[in-house]
Amino acid sequence: MILRIQTPIILAWFTVLLIGCAPKDKYLNEATGKATQEEIMQKWGTPRDQRTLSTGESVWVYRELWNLGHGAGDECHEYEVTFDMQKVLKRWRSISC
Repeated sequence: MILRIQTPIILAWFTVLLIGCAPKDKYLNEATGKATQEEIMQKWGTPRDQRTLSTGESVWVYRELWNLGHGAGDECHEYEVTFDMQKVLKRWRSISC
């Protein structure tokens, strides 16, 4: 009985994770070294957090929350994108939060 209840929840979690993350991951991979801060902001909006590193690079953080339903709670995912001094996407990473 417990396994039957948990299986749909687990499947829903993986589906949301794959569907939600894959387009952004693909976009960021293709945009690295090309996309500017302006282009990222046009596509994703204002970041949740912004900071400037001692190197002059800028780091922006975007957060996504998904309600998995069925009492499974929420899934949180962050994208940390780093821009060089010319405001071009230098690198990125995704983090579960």
